[in-house]
Amino acid sequence: MVLKSTKLVEHGATCPVVVHVKIPKPIAPGSATYYKDRNDDFLDRHPGPVPAPPRYYMAFGNKYANRFRGLKAHLSPRGQEWVEKTFFLLQDKIERRRAACPSHFDELERSPKEFEDFAIDTHSDAYLEAGVGFLPAGDIRKILLTLDRDAFTWGGMVEIAEVIPGAVKQSAEGGIINEFGNMVREEVNAIILRWRSGKQCVIECGTDQ
Repeated sequence: MVLKSTKLVEHGATCPVVVHVKIPKPIAPGSATYYKDRNDDFLDRHPGPVPAPPRYYMAFGNKYANRFRGLKAHLSPRGQEWVEKTFFLLQDKIERRRAACPSHFDELERSPKEFEDFAIDTHSDAYLEAGVGFLPAGDIRKILLTLDRDAFTWGGMVEIAEVIPGAVKQSAEGGIINEFGNMVREEVNAIILRWRSGKQCVIECGTDQ
C-alpha cells in the first residue's frame, strides 16, 4: 500500500491518499436514496463481510429519511420545509467530512461507533440551522412521536439538550409562543413512559398546527 499526502486545507493537517485503494465517492446531498447510496458505495469499496458498513446509514439515516418523508404531508408548510432542509443539511455535513479527507472518511466508516458518534453529533446543528424553533407546536409533537427508541440513546438525548436553548431563542424571535423547551421535555418523558409501559407510540396526524 502506497501513501501520498495532500494538504487538508480545512483543518490545516495532512490528508493521506491511499493509492490503489478505492476512496469514498461524492454523493450529492438531498436525495431520498442518499443513505442507501453511501451504504452501497462502502460495499463497493469493501465487498467482504468485514468490515461492515456503518449501521447508521440504513438503520438510522435511511429509516428516518423515509419515515419523515411520509410524515411531511401531515405537517404545516413550515414543517414540510423543515424536513427537506434538515435532511439536506444532515447529508451535506457527511459529505463535507468526506470531502475534507476521503481516506480519513473511509477509516471513520470502518469504525461504526465512531461514525455513529460523528453523525449523531451533527443533528442538533442541522435541526437548528433548518429552523426547528420556528415550527408550530403541532409539528413538534408529530416529529417527536415519529422517533423510535434509537433516537433516545445517550448521544441522542445530548443532541436534544443542545437543541433546546437555540430553539427557544428561535421561537422567541419568530413570535411563536409554544414554550418549546418545556414541551419537548414533556413529550420526551411521555414517550419514555409509553415504552416502559409496553404501549406502542402512534403518530397522530391530525390538523393541530
